[in-house]
Amino acid sequence: MPRSHPSRASALSRLAERPSPEALAAARRGLGDADPLVRQAAIQLFTSVPARERLPVAALLADPVRLVRMEAASVLAAVPATALSEAQRAAFDAPPRNTRTASASMPTGRNIA
Repeated sequence: MPRSHPSRASALSRLAERPSPEALAAARRGLGDADPLVRQAAIQLFTSVPARERLPVAALLADPVRLVRMEAASVLAAVPATALSEAQRAAFDAPPRNTRTASASMPTGRNIA
């Protein structure tokens, strides 16, 4: 498991306070980061843009980390279902995976349920 990079995640969280084209570009890069905390922070930046511009987040509906999937679903809730592909709609509508199994994918590996 990759080491967590809280400084990168924190930097993205701070960028969310002052949205800009540069911040959004950083968020797009963060969506593909190996660290789930960075991906989560990147997703949060997309709350500051119109719904149709949130589509890059849809790829993370299938993320292996539950926290990231939940954040992606939350941000995409404002996006019209017709803007998502069939596979993305299915991932959005899928029930959460088993909490015990999903919590093992948390960055800390601790069961919080």
